[in-house]
Amino acid sequence: MGDIGHILQQPISNDLDTLGQSYKDLEGLTKIDLNSWISYRNTALTSFLQGIAGTVNSTRKEYCIAKAIEGIYYLRNPSHVILPLGFSENVVSYSVTNSKIATNINGVGGSGGYESVRQWLNAQADVPQPEVEGDVAVAFDNDQVIGKSYHSRTENKAKMSIITAVSLADVDKKGVLQEREDLVPRIWDHLTKLPDVVKNETSSFYTQVKQPKQRPYIVA
Repeated sequence: MGDIGHILQQPISNDLDTLGQSYKDLEGLTKIDLNSWISYRNTALTSFLQGIAGTVNSTRKEYCIAKAIEGIYYLRNPSHVILPLGFSENVVSYSVTNSKIATNINGVGGSGGYESVRQWLNAQADVPQPEVEGDVAVAFDNDQVIGKSYHSRTENKAKMSIITAVSLADVDKKGVLQEREDLVPRIWDHLTKLPDVVKNETSSFYTQVKQPKQRPYIVA
């Protein structure tokens, strides 16, 4: 068996040259087909694992075979290799736990650690979204996350992050909303047509509502 392992060293290394950067492709990660993925790996290795597994008649067995392949590939180059299935698991783990420690623990075995996951997420944010044509409604929201700190001491610092979510809604592909007469502000903005009693600064309404009397100060 040791001789078989030596024979497989070079074919596995060659496959790693192709597989090593595949984790960076978001679309590729979301469209992994286990049966197809296994078929592209070293035939001798996959046949051996399929022989151990017996009849492969479920997605669970396919997944176990794929993970076993990644584990063996990781043994060949444990220092630098990041493999797609394990990395996908670690991205999900980080999204659920938001924990650096958990991500590094799950990163053992070619799944990529915390820094690899963060770099991958930052790279996804740099991909520009396609421009939306026509009239577009834009909404955004800032979500502030402040880390808890249980220490009271001088110059104590707490981690904080601000996540801005932007949403674009295509409301009219023709881009003619600015030309429609029925959308002119004077048609729909009834709030600008306030009663004269509100506008008249000499009225009792304005005096009572807009300019309430100050309470007298009590001087000791």
